Amino acid sequence: MCTSIVYGRKSQKYLAYNYDYALVHGIIGTNLRGTIKENGRSGIDKVIRWEVKYGSVSFCSYSAELPTSGMNEAGLAITLMWHNGGDFGDDTELPQLSPLQWIQYQLDSCATVDEVIDSLSKVRPRKEHLPLHYTLLDVAGNHLLIEFVDGMPKIYRNAALPIMTNTTYPLCLEELAASKTGSSSGINDNTSIARFIHLADQRSAYLSNSACETDGIELLDSVNQTPGQEIDFPWNQKRDDNTVTAWSIVFNPLEKHITFKTASNPSIRAIDLSDIDFDQSADYRMMDVHCSIGSSVTEQLKPFDKEKLRDNITLSLPFIPGNEEDVDNLVATVDALYRTRVMPS
Repeated sequence: MCTSIVYGRKSQKYLAYNYDYALVHGIIGTNLRGTIKENGRSGIDKVIRWEVKYGSVSFCSYSAELPTSGMNEAGLAITLMWHNGGDFGDDTELPQLSPLQWIQYQLDSCATVDEVIDSLSKVRPRKEHLPLHYTLLDVAGNHLLIEFVDGMPKIYRNAALPIMTNTTYPLCLEELAASKTGSSSGINDNTSIARFIHLADQRSAYLSNSACETDGIELLDSVNQTPGQEIDFPWNQKRDDNTVTAWSIVFNPLEKHITFKTASNPSIRAIDLSDIDFDQSADYRMMDVHCSIGSSVTEQLKPFDKEKLRDNITLSLPFIPGNEEDVDNLVATVDALYRTRVMPS
């Protein structure tokens, strides 16, 4: 599921994101500049190691270092969506990262969407059970849609309609055009295409000089998912209660500010990246995505706790391939990285 939209005026744009899934738990974590990481390669993967250039805040459904969205201190924000028909391909000529670690790699390494485009000639997301596509926005207001079709990256830089749902982007544009004549196949249903068309119709009202972060929450509320609305995703197991809008997030790159709410805590909360110490010598920090404090939550970021990470990963096991040994290995790897600041080989 999931939906993203870039809106706002030319001098200040925002990236609004609904994370829709069967599970609503998650953690928010900090990432520190200067750390050395690698790709946790499998037997067929080429080694890639990198030094983190930019600190960041990541929203993680499954585990730290495997985010679904985030923003770095340079103002680059990234979100993911499920992509019907997406295919990362089987080409292993380039080093590969998991589709979630690829997000963290970009937050660690890039300040602009053009740097992300350049990186596609150096490292790619690995084909796994998650076909995904991505929306990005940088501090200059440049935005980017990236999807993979038949193994090839399709790049839409500063597209006129920077909206992504779960359908291949050109098909969404075709259905939007068809909706003007009443011939769209998805306009009257709660589908990926219907959400795209709805937001395309709404977006023009959110491009003024008065646009703000709460406008993004309003846009996201208009396409929130509630149980029973869409049941054809693999994790749903044909149940009608398995997809909800777990989190709604608005990234403000220019001001390095994040606004969000969650299914279990609908109060609007905020994170100011300027309040966070991203130096390599600082503590890695984390908090529950449903944290209950008021408008500012930065002080709720507590030192990394590997047992809380283990609990979060374990909650995901009904929908993510893995067992207790896999959980132990992942927790140990992240814990070692955060203690030594170097990913073990």
